[in-house]
Amino acid sequence: RGFQSSEAFEELLSQENVTLSEVLDDDEVIQECKNQNPKLIDYLTKERMQDLITYITQFPPEDADEKRAHKLPFVACELLCCEVPQLLDKFFSNPTLLESVLSFFASNEKNDTLAGYVSKVCEVLLNRNSSEFLKVMFEQNYSKKVVSYLFNFSVAGLVNKVLCMEDEFLNERINLLKECIAMLKSEDFSCARNASWVVCQLINNQTESNTWKALITTLTQKENLNELFSSLSSNNLKFSAEVLLTLIISPSKELLLSHDESTLSLEDDSAPMMESEEPFHFVKLFVEYLPVMIEVLKKDRGEVILQFGTSVPILGEERLKVAEIINSAIRLDIKEISVEIVKFGVLEVLVDLFFKHQWNSMMHNVFDSVVNNIMSNENTELQKELISRLQERLVEAGTQKWEDQPKPGFTGHLVKIGNQLLKYSQTNEEINSLLAKQDKWTEFISDFLVPKNEIEAKNLGGRPTQMFSDGSEEEQPTTFSFSNNFINEIKNKYTQEIEEDERVDDEKLQDEEMTTDELFSFDTDDKAPSVLEETNQEFNSVNYWKLGFGNLEDLEEID
Repeated sequence: RGFQSSEAFEELLSQENVTLSEVLDDDEVIQECKNQNPKLIDYLTKERMQDLITYITQFPPEDADEKRAHKLPFVACELLCCEVPQLLDKFFSNPTLLESVLSFFASNEKNDTLAGYVSKVCEVLLNRNSSEFLKVMFEQNYSKKVVSYLFNFSVAGLVNKVLCMEDEFLNERINLLKECIAMLKSEDFSCARNASWVVCQLINNQTESNTWKALITTLTQKENLNELFSSLSSNNLKFSAEVLLTLIISPSKELLLSHDESTLSLEDDSAPMMESEEPFHFVKLFVEYLPVMIEVLKKDRGEVILQFGTSVPILGEERLKVAEIINSAIRLDIKEISVEIVKFGVLEVLVDLFFKHQWNSMMHNVFDSVVNNIMSNENTELQKELISRLQERLVEAGTQKWEDQPKPGFTGHLVKIGNQLLKYSQTNEEINSLLAKQDKWTEFISDFLVPKNEIEAKNLGGRPTQMFSDGSEEEQPTTFSFSNNFINEIKNKYTQEIEEDERVDDEKLQDEEMTTDELFSFDTDDKAPSVLEETNQEFNSVNYWKLGFGNLEDLEEID
């Protein structure tokens, strides 16, 4: 119908005593609202707008029917979210309507469904008039009450949208960010998870604005970093670990490594870092809480029985996140952190996790990254510590015979890590000498590493396999070329056969004294392609393997 109004709906609105529930019960009401039906907009007076708000903010009575409990709140939310300017402006011309929506967060009865409706309406109002919405939200102190509803993901989306606004109510939004950080310690799983999501979204939403820098600077202040690290001892530590990990690997790590918050000028985009011999706040806290992280890594999570009856140890998301944090800290290549990692034997713990959880590929990938980061840096102490903890177990696992049992899941990573050590030993004499001290290192290379590499290098089906990545940042090949030798052998064989056929044809033509004009009835300009040209086209096609072979023995001769 386009923008043509429904006659039945027009007739409904023309009734003198039509109720709001009757209008909302009509199947056309949402479409009519999107079409900005003038009669419908006039019908939704301030009083009826208040009734719409009641549907989405108040829990239905116990004796309410299904329509009141489910359909009417849903339709009311959809109407308010149609983004009809005439309806949205009524909220800002009558502040009591806006306060009625936000007052939902002050209620003691917390309902997930209603919270979703209210947060959806709030986002629409925020888009319509952000300054007026935030003014009411912060001046009436609704922000703290909104944070208490972070167990609902829709509310988390609203908080994220408020934090990412530009150049409005900066101090209030800084306080809102601090409240989200505090929620990371919440015993409520959903609250801690959504608070972590909100903070991570803010970190990743990097902009060049001073507002974003001010919020991230707040996040990297000593008291807030301390809040993040102290949350590592809570039940929901993986969410705090997720925030720390995001902060370390994001471009905002330059702010994280500032010595003092006062050194950051919000008016200076370059944000220069102050030269000082004193460690950063982050480094101090990392060193202070490193024993806590080690305890997390050592904590046993029990076992799980697989479908074929074998029990395997559980790693757990918490230990994986902590291992990723340590790996990211190693990548920063900060001396104070490296010294403490060696002092507390962190690498030995990571090596144990790698070999203990032989079927956990995520842990294997993290450890592989740890090896690459250490070997690519020029920190000899970390390199010595890694080789001393890893090499013997690497050689033992590589040379062990697995005749009566399946090979462990980390076999591929043994090859990759072995190749990394071998690569760096060829350019670093000190690393080479450290590796050479192991008696079975040469045996490991000749009996395990070289055969595995030869298998990886073999061609399969006429295509060379992609070489195993060495972990470097160099771009790996993404396309494959055909085996040139294989193609050339086939082309040479068939070219010889074609030339022989053409020679025989020429002899026949000479015997029959047939001329070219008599043989062909078309012009010389339209000369058809020769048999050799057609065959070459077939060879140049990717379907070269579909060429009809007269005898399978021909293929064996080619091989």
